Amino acid sequence: MGNLGTTIIIILILVALLMLAVIFKHIKSSEKMDMEIFARKNLGEEFGESEKYVSHNPRIGFYIDKQRDKIALIRVKNGEYDPKVIEDFHCDKAIEHLEFVHDKYFFAEDRVRQKVLMWALVNSTAKEGKSMKLKVVHYRDIKGVEMIFDGEVVYRKPAEGQEKISDIEALTKYVDERRETTLPFSDIIVRVRFNEMDSLAFTFECMTSERPSAENSLTTRHLLSAYELVKTLSAIVEMGK
Repeated sequence: MGNLGTTIIIILILVALLMLAVIFKHIKSSEKMDMEIFARKNLGEEFGESEKYVSHNPRIGFYIDKQRDKIALIRVKNGEYDPKVIEDFHCDKAIEHLEFVHDKYFFAEDRVRQKVLMWALVNSTAKEGKSMKLKVVHYRDIKGVEMIFDGEVVYRKPAEGQEKISDIEALTKYVDERRETTLPFSDIIVRVRFNEMDSLAFTFECMTSERPSAENSLTTRHLLSAYELVKTLSAIVEMGK
């Protein structure tokens, strides 16, 4: 009877956890729908059923209008939706990294106007809190890009001599090897440098972890997303030569 009672208790606990998971998922889905309704009502119907990228919370959302000529950033600030619309930006390519607890970022490219949009969550694991940064720049403003693993600059475009890798083909091979190796790493950073001397570099925290890992599927997703970001920016730097 004792074993039967224990089994019943375990089953009840599992059922309760399953119900909580379903409720939590429903709440998140409802919150995403609320943000979509806000976008449609306050920013226009063109944002209502358009391409969108929303964080898992959801507290951050990027909405691309149907004509793909505007991008709306909507974030939750002090319990209220705080929208910002970037006009005259045709989204030809988007790289999103929002479905994670930390290390959120978004990148978009306008090939016609030759501009890029960069957004990132800063100090995502810092105890003092989180801040965000948004920057829209022309191709010609971008001086270079770096890919950094655990504090070491592995790739830099244009090359300066201290980096391990100086061309994108070699970086492709390096990334493939890192995906297959058992050598762990904990941090991936992509840094964009600008031509203006007084402009601070824009840093994407692509992965920050207190437990180094190489075999985690999430690590692979972080790595591939960071690589796509570097490859895109490298092509832009090459165009500006």
